[in-house]
Amino acid sequence: MKSNRGRHFVLKTMTKTLFEMAGGIVDSFMLDPGRIINIAHYALQCSVLPGDMAEFGCYLGRTAAMMAHIVDKPLWLYDSFDGLPEPAAQDAGADPVFKRGGFTVEKAEAQILEYFEKRGLRKPIVYKGWFNTIPLDKLPERICFAHLDGDFYESVRDSLRLAYSRLVPGAACIVDDY
Repeated sequence: MKSNRGRHFVLKTMTKTLFEMAGGIVDSFMLDPGRIINIAHYALQCSVLPGDMAEFGCYLGRTAAMMAHIVDKPLWLYDSFDGLPEPAAQDAGADPVFKRGGFTVEKAEAQILEYFEKRGLRKPIVYKGWFNTIPLDKLPERICFAHLDGDFYESVRDSLRLAYSRLVPGAACIVDDY
């Protein structure tokens, strides 16, 4: 029988290194280890492709900061910074924490920029607005990695409509928690 010992050692070492590398950046309340590893894996894999990275639904920017920490590419962040929109019929049964106005943070955009600056990370391009109102000229021309964290059906649908046609061949698009 073939042993998986070497593979497990590599995975354990990679996971430990990832957490050390992103130390202090990851907000463990919003990101569990599986999500962190998945996002980091695909961001790194896509870093060799042409195009920029984009995150739709950045909240306080912790996931974005982790991505910027491991990949040196322009990073575009989109959020209403006014909390969540009204849930649609497709969102029936969602966790009660996901409600209209939930996750509103005063001066979130300024907090994100300060968070990046304190950590010496490349300043992200931040756009404030609901996903269905983002003009096409406020998007990167090419996207190598997209993280869609809209929480509700329409937000995910709208961000996917924006990002999909700009994904380069081989790009990855992660739809978080919908």
